[in-house]
Amino acid sequence: MKRFILNLLLELIISLILFFVIALLMSFTSISENVLTPLIVAVSMFAIFVGSFCYAKDKRKHGIIYGGLLGIFYILLLYIISSVMYSNFNISANSLFMIILSILGGIIGGVLGVNF
Repeated sequence: MKRFILNLLLELIISLILFFVIALLMSFTSISENVLTPLIVAVSMFAIFVGSFCYAKDKRKHGIIYGGLLGIFYILLLYIISSVMYSNFNISANSLFMIILSILGGIIGGVLGVNF
């Protein structure tokens, strides 16, 4: 359980660092805000993939389950933080898409972590 939480924290740290880089790029360049949503999705998927890969590589079994769970807990934590920070936060079709991608990213990372 300790390794699971550490890998979940790894996912969050990777996300925070990359979100900060994106914020800097958007502040100091002429990157359009239209690219923000795809970048957020890509960063989240990358972070989930890395965390799931590392955890499954350590466990050497059940990569689909562990990866999917890391994806679910990551997105759940992100949505809890968002709902606390923003009073008008709501779940939409985009949220459902993000949940599905998070689970898939975790599963792919978990499967590859077990096998490599």
